[in-house]
Amino acid sequence: MSAIPLIRRRLCAVLRDQVARDGNVAPVLPGADGEWPDVDYQDRSAATWSPSTHLQGLISLACRAGCDPAARDAAFRALELWLVRDPRSDNWWHNQIGTPIALGGAATLLDGYLTSDQRRRIAWVLSRSRWEQMTGQNALWVAQAKIRRGLLTSDPHLLADAFARSANVLVTTTGEGIQPDQSFHQHGAQLYSGGYGHAFACDAIALVALAAGTPFAFTDRALGVLTDCLLDGQRWMMRDGRYDLACQGRESSRPGAAKRAHELARAVRALAGADAPRRTELLAFAARLAEADRAPVVGVRYFWRSDYLAVHRRRWSASVKTSSTRTVLPESGNGEGLRNWHVADGLCLLQRSDRQAHELAPVWDWRRLPGTTTEPQAGPDPMGTFGLDGQGNWITGGSSCCGGVADGNSGLAAMQLRKDGISACKAWFFFEDEYVALGAGIEAPRARCPVQTTIEQTTCAGQVEYATAAGRNKILTGERSLPDVRWVYHNSVGYLFPYTAAVGCAVVDRTGSWADISRSQSTDPIHEVLFSLWVDHGQRPTDGGYAYVVIPDTTPAELAARADMSRLAVLTNTAHLQAVWHRELGIVQAVFHQPGVLRIPEIADVEVDRPVLIQLSEQPLGLRIAVASALGQPGTAIVRLGFATGGRLDVRIELPGEGFAGQTTTAICSPPRGFRLTDRMETSNA
Repeated sequence: MSAIPLIRRRLCAVLRDQVARDGNVAPVLPGADGEWPDVDYQDRSAATWSPSTHLQGLISLACRAGCDPAARDAAFRALELWLVRDPRSDNWWHNQIGTPIALGGAATLLDGYLTSDQRRRIAWVLSRSRWEQMTGQNALWVAQAKIRRGLLTSDPHLLADAFARSANVLVTTTGEGIQPDQSFHQHGAQLYSGGYGHAFACDAIALVALAAGTPFAFTDRALGVLTDCLLDGQRWMMRDGRYDLACQGRESSRPGAAKRAHELARAVRALAGADAPRRTELLAFAARLAEADRAPVVGVRYFWRSDYLAVHRRRWSASVKTSSTRTVLPESGNGEGLRNWHVADGLCLLQRSDRQAHELAPVWDWRRLPGTTTEPQAGPDPMGTFGLDGQGNWITGGSSCCGGVADGNSGLAAMQLRKDGISACKAWFFFEDEYVALGAGIEAPRARCPVQTTIEQTTCAGQVEYATAAGRNKILTGERSLPDVRWVYHNSVGYLFPYTAAVGCAVVDRTGSWADISRSQSTDPIHEVLFSLWVDHGQRPTDGGYAYVVIPDTTPAELAARADMSRLAVLTNTAHLQAVWHRELGIVQAVFHQPGVLRIPEIADVEVDRPVLIQLSEQPLGLRIAVASALGQPGTAIVRLGFATGGRLDVRIELPGEGFAGQTTTAICSPPRGFRLTDRMETSNA
């Protein structure tokens, strides 16, 4: 028996379900000429293209064609108008992908009523979807158009080819698509797990369901690749059903785009029902997406292919997006993502249920993103097109020195910023309930305005309290310089300053609109009161630096008790070496920007022979050493340990190459008797 009728019935069920979920089951009927009055059929916009609304109305009418003669007649009027007018956009995507998929869906729903001439004309439009140069999600979109054409023409060979090509992109690759670290790339080596990667996951699972039990069914290997991408990739890039802004590319400038993560719930349940591996984990993930108050995945994961660190705790999450010469910066294109220029410059987003960056996108000062070191008052930011500059080259980070280490519960990330005339060595160190940010070697010899490192920029929720040597005070509104500040507290988050720094703080009203970051969006003004905190390095800093600690879930009393930094020690913060010691946890994290020696006072010396990121942690079985290349290169790293109690250890660690270059490698060694990285006797339990 042919699989075509079964696949056609399944696709019709999917389309009807989509229309029902969108709440468009009874659209206004088009006029006698097949037009809807609110559609601009002459529009050629690249992003929000008005004629696409006509196709959605056509699909809604086609869903009712079998039971409602009036809807069926209206659907054919709308179909005829489209085939005659053949609207086109200036964006190739609408012409070659969006229109064929939508028109093909309507044709599938109307299959029993179409004439041979209508089939021929529809097939001609669908033939615009072609495989040439299509990768990743673009390939899956073409596959959907080809499947619809195969159903329209009852061509089993066309269906077989479309499903086979779909299966061919369900692999890990170092090109566009699913990466060896389970992040997702599109438009070059650009992190897009929450954008194109989201569509990829949903569409791939839909194709799996269409093909199940037919000769076109996907293999267990393909299901395993898709499962790993969801559980070890996307699951780590969201909280409370919202994607991290840093993994969405230009789609972060679309209202509501972050909340699309909720859409994965249905898809993940469908994948679990298709006998995919790790079924229990898939169902738990789907339940978490459906119920925002469920605890997120907990741990730390570094995505070495995308220069991205994800940290999740029960009550908060954080991420760090850096960049290197190996990764493409978050793009702009089609008038979207107009303020993305600094998103990969060390954006460090702290996320809780009441703190979501996406809602702030229209009013944010995008030159003062949390974690970034910039010249905020400089001229307009450069903009490329879909990740490319004017010469057709990918726009990447400015240095090859960038990486991260994660052991599942703690981790670190670092980069050398080389951009817009500013250079800096930046690092982030994450522990159980706090993280440390260090900056060193900050230089901006041609800066025309003050250079700043932004610590935070978020919605103001309640009073801002701070402490100096003279006592405590509060900021109600306005901007203030805090030259000798010890700590700042806002909305259950504490910020500690180990050293004197030129810290600025502001509580100000800001106004913006979605059109400020995406030309096709609304110009309606949006108002928000923002809390901002930053370090001012002056106009042309030389060897500037900063150090601060963020405690995401605390009180003023707890923050004051931690101000003596007895739990944490910044061992060094230079352009050559940055390191932090968590005395209570027995963890040392370090970034060697070049070969060198780290001294842990009265404990040990740590010497490395190449640029690496390293974490030493005290374990019941010995000393665990986690190492990753800071340059994304393979080779043998030699870690030499000289212990204060006597004795030495040379540990050789093989660093992987190719698609795994930059991945963390771990070794366990046995230090001399009496060795300890914990220092609980001197540590407060506050």
